[in-house]
Amino acid sequence: MTMPVDCTVAYAIPTSRVRFEWSLHQTHSDYAKGFAGGWYQYREICVEIYEAMQTYRKFGVRRIAQEVCSSQWPQLLFESDVILLFAHWFGPEDKGAVEFWDGPLAVDRMVSEIPFDFKGVIDLSVCHPFGLADKIGRERPNCSAFYAECEVNPNIWAQMYSSTFELLSLTDMPYKEAVMRVALEYRKQSSKGRSSGKSIRKCQ
Repeated sequence: MTMPVDCTVAYAIPTSRVRFEWSLHQTHSDYAKGFAGGWYQYREICVEIYEAMQTYRKFGVRRIAQEVCSSQWPQLLFESDVILLFAHWFGPEDKGAVEFWDGPLAVDRMVSEIPFDFKGVIDLSVCHPFGLADKIGRERPNCSAFYAECEVNPNIWAQMYSSTFELLSLTDMPYKEAVMRVALEYRKQSSKGRSSGKSIRKCQ
């Protein structure tokens, strides 16, 4: 059984105009530069993120971290049973890094900082973190990891996790089951042309 209070939502991507424009001018930041339309393209995503954060809190999530730096990664694992990380994948799919607010954190370093006895869930809302997810599965078998098999849209993230936390607040469902159930519903909606779904893969 997982309750929203057991979860930490961590944003390593910009969540406001100030943060987005700051990221554009940082040499270590790749994510913001991918929006050719600049702030006017990203603005809608920020609105979705803001509204989603309000919804998460309404359903009981107490820990929402923004501008998450690589140095905060180990602490997140001590604070919660479930870590939902919104971040950008940097580099090759098989051996890249996760872009935190202060720059990329290599896969080897990121996995090494997960305690061996961590038995929680790491939900990687990160595009193409295959190398990281596989390494977590091999080297930290006590924990579970998820990631999206396809490129994910932050707007869909916001909608999907709002539904997930609502479901967790109403049931005694484990986190993994809740995410997969919501993802299945979004895929069904996508096949009917109403929404863009997200396929979730259980890594461990």
